Parts: sequence; structure tokens; C-alpha cells
Amino acid sequence: MKRDMNLVRTLLIEIEGADSQIIFTDASIDGYTLNDIAFHIELMDSHGLLFGANTQYTSSGRAVNATVEGLSWDGFDYLDAIRSPKVWSKASNAIRDTVGETSLGVIKDVCSTLAASLIKANLGI
Repeated sequence: MKRDMNLVRTLLIEIEGADSQIIFTDASIDGYTLNDIAFHIELMDSHGLLFGANTQYTSSGRAVNATVEGLSWDGFDYLDAIRSPKVWSKASNAIRDTVGETSLGVIKDVCSTLAASLIKANLGI
């Protein structure tokens, strides 16, 4: 299975918006299976973006549900860098057109740099 940064962004936004523990099930996010969601939650948890993440599987390896308590400090920082639809669209298109795929760190740096440029342009500096 491949990492999908659009799904990572969607999950971060969903988790941040939850008032308490969030439980993902089969129909949680359009276009993605629960196995896709569970895989990405495990990746995000192992990278320190989440806390209280848990996934349950059947004996055949099919995800039953995935739960998350919330975002970690790093998760909030990463989401803040990629949250803006304008910044995300420009950055993800540029990354796709130049290098195809890259790391969370590079994506965060690109989005932060782009956001800073937009803010400076708005301020006239």
C-alpha cells in the first residue's frame, strides 16, 4: 500500500475537528477503504502525529475500525502548515509535477515557505 498525502491531510482535519475520540469505519471517508484509513493512521501514529491511535483487524487482516484520541503537538504543527486549501493545492501540484512524491518534512517545509510568501505578498514586503 502506498502513502497518500491527501488522505493524511483529510485525516488530520477530521481528527482535529472531533470533540472526543474519533472512530473511523467503512464509510468514514469517501473514496477510501477502512484498510486505507487504518494503514494511514498507523503510519501517522508511528511518525508522532497522533496519540491514542488503535486499529482492530479480523483474523484475515481486514480492518474493523480505527480509533484516534487526537493530534499530538507535531500533528497540530504539521496540519497548520498544510491546512490552507490554497497552499495545499499549490504545494501538492508543484511536488507532483517536479519530484512526484516526497517526505512529510519536505511537504511541511514547502507549505510553510509558500504560506510565508503569500503572507509577505499580502503585507507588501
